[in-house]
Amino acid sequence: MKKRIFIITLLIIVIVLNVSCRGEYKGKDVASIEFTQIDYMGGFEDIKKLDFKTNQYLTAYTNPQNFEETEFKEFIKLDNVKNENFIDSAYKYGLFNLKDKYQPIFPVLDGGGWELVITFVDGSTKVSRGSNAAPTRIFKKVDKAFFDIFQEEFFGYVDSEYMYPPYVDIAIRSGNGSYGFGLTKTNYKWHQKEVNNINNIEVALSEEKFTFKEGTDYTLSLYDANWTYKANSINVVSYDLNGENPKNIEIKDNKISLEVNRVYVFKMEFKYGTCEYVLSTYIDTLEKLPIDFKFGISYREGNTEVIYKSDEKRFTINDEEYEFELSDEDLLEIYRLIRLSNFEEARFYYGNTEEYDPNQDYYSLYGYYKKSGMTIMFRDCKFSEEFIGEGKSYSDLTRYIFNKYLLEEYQKIVK
Repeated sequence: MKKRIFIITLLIIVIVLNVSCRGEYKGKDVASIEFTQIDYMGGFEDIKKLDFKTNQYLTAYTNPQNFEETEFKEFIKLDNVKNENFIDSAYKYGLFNLKDKYQPIFPVLDGGGWELVITFVDGSTKVSRGSNAAPTRIFKKVDKAFFDIFQEEFFGYVDSEYMYPPYVDIAIRSGNGSYGFGLTKTNYKWHQKEVNNINNIEVALSEEKFTFKEGTDYTLSLYDANWTYKANSINVVSYDLNGENPKNIEIKDNKISLEVNRVYVFKMEFKYGTCEYVLSTYIDTLEKLPIDFKFGISYREGNTEVIYKSDEKRFTINDEEYEFELSDEDLLEIYRLIRLSNFEEARFYYGNTEEYDPNQDYYSLYGYYKKSGMTIMFRDCKFSEEFIGEGKSYSDLTRYIFNKYLLEEYQKIVK
């Protein structure tokens, strides 16, 4: 009899433990969870809100330096069933049992803070705050659970290589030394996300990250020391510039030999999915500058405004003009840079409109093409991620052109 009572008691304990381990939330119905991060250096606030009544993940921010405060905008849609799963996970990992206040052991003057407000349907709230201290382990676990359910992060604590395919660094080696940069990501399947409509050949040919030359032997080395999760497999196929005549490439010790005028597609399998990366070894045979090409560039330094116009062959520095003519060789290199940037896809934002103002004489960078009749203006422009390209923005291109081709002459003038 005692043995039977012991077994029944043990079974009850096991059942209770099993139910509690599932982390089912049985408290008051949750209306919303709002998380605010504050940067003490500028007072910027990044606000995220999960509104379970409207099934919306909302975002907003404030910038006190510009007296700017945005209204909440929908980031993604939520889902009733997924909401319940997330709330169960949040409860299981301790989000509903946070302390009221988190502070560091020793005072910190700058840094940042945060505030978490859980609002219940009955109107009551649970508020937790922190200044240069946070329940990091809890935030990480809850954030990872949120990502697994909705494929987005909430607190900002999920490792980037868990959420996205890793950035792949390479080095191109030849007799002249080596040059490092990153391969371009294209199609991928990562957790529940999938992108499969990118043309690898077009993307590879649209970017020039290295200048290849005929008659030179090149070796590519993959650098994987910065990968949190190593690739389980790497397959490499090269194509001609039309995307035809595929060749399977042998990779040994993370190295391959390159042929010029080919497109290389790397398909890598990782712990959380697969991703394709591309590289072109296209040799640009352009030797003559188009007669209609011209460009302009501007630069600000304190109260000094500098403008250079290639067609007028002069600097304008605070309304003072100075003659300076770039060589044909430099102009050709600048043309290559601009031409490879696919400017014809740009959308122009000028003030509060998207219209190009031909009378505006202040610009960051422009190029003109006879075939399209388009003048490219780059001041306060915004571009989609796809248009900018990975690791490259046009503010960087403007700065690069100015520093390489114009800075020396500008410094001579101001001296």
